[in-house]
Amino acid sequence: MIPKKEKKRLFFFELIGRLDWLLIFFIVSLCGYGLLMVHTSTYDAITSTPSPLFYKQAMWIGIGLVAMFFMAFIDYHYLVKSAFIWYLLLLAILVFVLLHGSVGMGAQRWIRIGGIAFQPSEFGKLVLVLVFARYFSEYAPKENLGLKDIWKPLLLLSVPVVMIAKQPDLGTALVFVFLFVIITFVSGIRIKLLINTIAVGILSLPLLWASMRDYQKRRVLNFLDPESDPFGAGYHVIQSKIAIGSGGLFGKGLLEGTQSQLRFLPERHTDFIFSVMAEELGMIGCLIFFSLFFMLVLRGFEIARSAKDKEGFVLAVGILSIFVLHSFINLGMTMGLLPVVGVPLPFLSYGGSSMVMVLAGLGVVLNIRVRRLRFNSENDVIVH
Repeated sequence: MIPKKEKKRLFFFELIGRLDWLLIFFIVSLCGYGLLMVHTSTYDAITSTPSPLFYKQAMWIGIGLVAMFFMAFIDYHYLVKSAFIWYLLLLAILVFVLLHGSVGMGAQRWIRIGGIAFQPSEFGKLVLVLVFARYFSEYAPKENLGLKDIWKPLLLLSVPVVMIAKQPDLGTALVFVFLFVIITFVSGIRIKLLINTIAVGILSLPLLWASMRDYQKRRVLNFLDPESDPFGAGYHVIQSKIAIGSGGLFGKGLLEGTQSQLRFLPERHTDFIFSVMAEELGMIGCLIFFSLFFMLVLRGFEIARSAKDKEGFVLAVGILSIFVLHSFINLGMTMGLLPVVGVPLPFLSYGGSSMVMVLAGLGVVLNIRVRRLRFNSENDVIVH
């Protein structure tokens, strides 16, 4: 009979051995890639020194990695069981943001504590995934979901979406909606109901247009015809296209991009950091990044497929879908294929809230991987 303390110690080391080190390699590589791009996109050419934003991003990556390993060792079932508590806390924080949040660039999205500002809606994505994992694993049938099975999670979705849209943060609100669609799809929704729901969403676009602010409408119109206002609303997209196209196959080299280093490209370290990468590292540099990203997502979906329960499956798919949606929307807007909505590119874009959310979410995916083992109650040994 193994003593209880010794059993816990063995269990802890077994969990470390069960970590997916290949996935961790992809994560660390992408973090390093992103830190390099934040460095080159914020470099101060006048003083020839790295920007303070570079050191802040390095700090956020460090905090995010700690959060990732922390989440990897907390049983994800506990997180799912407390999902509705996290949801109520999220709503309370979003109310606080609407009433007392910090304002920047015409939006009220942040909470500032001392010199640190964080964006609660970023962490709200993880909270919603936890809520949906709880609901679809415990309160809904395993397949053939009908309207009576999805109206409750749809209601849970609508409350934070409305609050986030009022900040305003249309990009994050849309990510929430698409995330719900993906999770209901993999949870077994009837295809006919899914098609009808999408059709209703399309038909409601005129109402969405009427509720949008003027600058949001200008972004949509600029997406349709960016050259109509080359020095105003279309400026971002035009400069982004120039930067992407000028990089060619091998790029101009680090710190050599004219669009980024000469400050023609706005928001170069956040929303349009892909344009900086394309200009300075070229197509080859972009292919390296997206190869690592693709292998990370592929590995993550393999973990989802092998999850021992529906909670783990929905959690992993939902978290990975956040990254895929962010990438799809960000690349689309930088290339002029989608309206500019201010969605960061995972691992690359500067931002503490986004980076910590990404790494904490991947910690949950690692958790799903290591929790495929348990102690045998009869002989106190670890078995698969």
